[in-house]
Amino acid sequence: MDKGAPELFDLRCLSTQGVDQLWEEVLRNEQRCAVACVELSQTTDQSNELYEANRSWWFAAHEVLAVYNLAQVQLGRTLAPFPGMALMRLSKLSHDLGQGIVPEVVRDASKGRIGRPIGWAERRDIAHAIYYIEACKVGMIVDRAYNMTVRQAYQVTSRTVQKWMQNANTLCANVPRALSPDEITNRMHASGKRYARIGRGAASE
Repeated sequence: MDKGAPELFDLRCLSTQGVDQLWEEVLRNEQRCAVACVELSQTTDQSNELYEANRSWWFAAHEVLAVYNLAQVQLGRTLAPFPGMALMRLSKLSHDLGQGIVPEVVRDASKGRIGRPIGWAERRDIAHAIYYIEACKVGMIVDRAYNMTVRQAYQVTSRTVQKWMQNANTLCANVPRALSPDEITNRMHASGKRYARIGRGAASE
């Protein structure tokens, strides 16, 4: 699966055997990444290699959850074997976080990384800006200054909005589109407030 856009994966393009092979692959990869994290944490000091291993495990765990869920949603299938080991690891981490304890595998995952990738929640908010602009362009929403409306709502530059539109297919993938003009507008403004609040606005560009 593409590490840059895991939620884009469509199991419906695979045969039943292909889905089973993919499931076996992601389970093996999660186990392999988990072992690598443990071994590195015991044999090396804090290093980029360890940080990258932690991120690889988190992504591998995500793949397990994503494929298991997508099989249910897209195919109506319950995959076997059940991902018990992966869920147990995630359960232990969730327990510690629920107690206010930040495990090393959580803390270190953000270290040694260059740049800041766009996460799911942020991509969702950007998608609602794109949907608003697209609705304005086809006359579904009457706003001749739609570009400025979005820039003000999200506190971004025109160049940022231009980049969003150029990557609309990727940014909007699997983000539900509102049907009514009012809902599109409301979602855009709500998303803009969130986006500006997390510091991705023009002041941080």
